[in-house]
Amino acid sequence: LHFNKTFTIMGTLCTKTNLLFSSALLVSIANTQIRQATISNSNPVDGISILSNPASVTLHPNEWTVTFADQVSYDLLLKLNNQWGFDSISPSTITLTLNGTNYNTVEGDLLLVFSASNSHYFGIVIRNEQSSQLYKAFPRPTISTLFETNISHTISQSTPDRWDRITQSTTWYNTVPIYRNPIGQTNEWPIKLSILNDPTNNITRFAQIDHATNEEMYSAIYQSNFPMNEGMDIYMMSDGETESFGIFDINIEYQIQIVTTTIPTIKPTTNPSTNPSITPTNQPSVSPSISPTSTPSRAPTERPSRSPIQIPTLSPTMQPKTKLPTPLPSQYPTLSPIIIEKDTIE
Repeated sequence: LHFNKTFTIMGTLCTKTNLLFSSALLVSIANTQIRQATISNSNPVDGISILSNPASVTLHPNEWTVTFADQVSYDLLLKLNNQWGFDSISPSTITLTLNGTNYNTVEGDLLLVFSASNSHYFGIVIRNEQSSQLYKAFPRPTISTLFETNISHTISQSTPDRWDRITQSTTWYNTVPIYRNPIGQTNEWPIKLSILNDPTNNITRFAQIDHATNEEMYSAIYQSNFPMNEGMDIYMMSDGETESFGIFDINIEYQIQIVTTTIPTIKPTTNPSTNPSITPTNQPSVSPSISPTSTPSRAPTERPSRSPIQIPTLSPTMQPKTKLPTPLPSQYPTLSPIIIEKDTIE
């Protein structure tokens, strides 16, 4: 079943919160099927769990307050199981809307890591502060594939810093187009993020979308797609002292765009034949014959015979006028008449 799931995660968070399915609404629009529901602690949804770092996350009613503590592991981890996995045939999209706030407008980078199957990932830096610094992505957009490693092992370490761990101690790259916050402004909440996985074209496309205008702010495209039907892990982290932000709830939208295939047939079909057909025949047919045909015969035909034919005989024949095997009359083994000497008779 192809569908779109839209949910909101709200309310109390402990170290691990398991969310169970309640109700959903299935809607079909053109080639997109949509399934929608809303989740909270009182109205949970199947297939989602949230992990938090007790060293850096404080629980308040309807809020996860993140305050940087150290570089160990992550702050929040949103886990979507394989019910939310990317489709293996059609393009599918996960859209996250983080409803929250920034508690330090001077310093507040938000590091995000998106991974599937604990093996393929990319990272994004959102400047959650009044800063002219550029937004960043890893690996390098446009020309790179998704980075492959055991990402949970990488994230769980304490050194090097989170900033460097995500890039495997290499470098961050600019988004496309280059993006920075407007002068004197921080990143606006809510934060809306879209991840498109396209197995047909073998790409993954990330974008941040302006929540007010619904216009795309920047993107990062990778030349490979996430493993299909494997769910997704989204790591959320601060990266320096005094950084702090709060998450009130998270809206998740999962959408599958149905692709109409031309294989094995379309109407009318262009494969395996056309009308009129070029292959295997034309009307009239050139191959294997034409009318009149020159192959394998003509009228009159030269081969294997002519009228009259020279080979193997002529009329009258000049062959086989040979002394072998016999001439006319024959001299050997007999003569006509037979002459026998008298004195040879006993």
